[in-house]
Amino acid sequence: MAEVDISNKVKNLIKFGIPALILIAVATASIVWYVMYGWGDMTVREAMVSSNMVGVRTRISGSVEEILVEDGQQVEAGTVIARMKVNVTEEQVKQLEQNLALSQRNLEQIKKGITVSKPRTTMAASGGSTSQADVARAKSRMDRMNQLYEMGAISAVKRDEAVAAYQTALADSAVSSQPSVSIETTVQPANPDVIKQAELQVKQAQAALAAAKNSSAANEIVAPVSGVVYLGDLAEGAELNAGDVVARIGSSADVWVEAYIDAVQSEKLQLGEMVTYYIDRQKYEGLITDIVMPQQEMDQSNTEGGYVNEHGDKVVVKISIPDAIAQTVKIGENAEVRFPAKK
Repeated sequence: MAEVDISNKVKNLIKFGIPALILIAVATASIVWYVMYGWGDMTVREAMVSSNMVGVRTRISGSVEEILVEDGQQVEAGTVIARMKVNVTEEQVKQLEQNLALSQRNLEQIKKGITVSKPRTTMAASGGSTSQADVARAKSRMDRMNQLYEMGAISAVKRDEAVAAYQTALADSAVSSQPSVSIETTVQPANPDVIKQAELQVKQAQAALAAAKNSSAANEIVAPVSGVVYLGDLAEGAELNAGDVVARIGSSADVWVEAYIDAVQSEKLQLGEMVTYYIDRQKYEGLITDIVMPQQEMDQSNTEGGYVNEHGDKVVVKISIPDAIAQTVKIGENAEVRFPAKK
């Protein structure tokens, strides 16, 4: 019986069979992928898990000493994001104490009322015993007291005493045919609005002093909500003012999938429509809750919630995420959305 040489058949099988198997595997994988991800009228791969952004603000002025989290990190409410070095010196505290003392004295003086001096003219009954030299000295002292009062060096009481002394000396030196002038003083209550303004100045001075003294206890920047933190330009050594927004947190309490599409494509969509999307190859379904059109001018100051479309000429389609998985997805994670075919 003759031997059969199968070496050529084996070679042909290896040469053509293996590539054929590879092509079949690729085709099968493509069909599976298309069924899972590409089926439908429109598939959008430019999508991600998003959330309302909550601003993280500083409570004091100072410089960033240490950053304790990384950009994109998941944090819990109350997590310390960074620590600050407070720019408050002992001299500044002393100055704030002086400002408080001055504002308190000013309030006390205003509450006492306003002293009003009015001249009162009478006819002298007879000549006095005061000489003209005494009158001149009294006048010189009165002029000097008026200057000191204008400078804030003496009180109104001292000024009024000098004026009264001069008028007395003048009256005592006059003859009966000359008029005598005396000063009559009264106290008028202060305007209530002026008192309120002075009280407000005292409160502001007290608050500034308390903030300076307690600044060491407020040197931590903490996350107001749970979510993913975005540090932006925050860096160690940066100088910040009290109330500055230094970071933003995507709140995990309110998340959704948003897809970015062209305006023409958005014409086929409707609010409340059910769509399918994939996160990390897991299939989910949700409703279209909002369609945000692009705007020419946008309010970039929004940091405490409310959505701002920052995606140029793209339409943003927001899709709900079921509560059961809302805490498991990561804000910023890529997604793929399949919108149903339209007839």
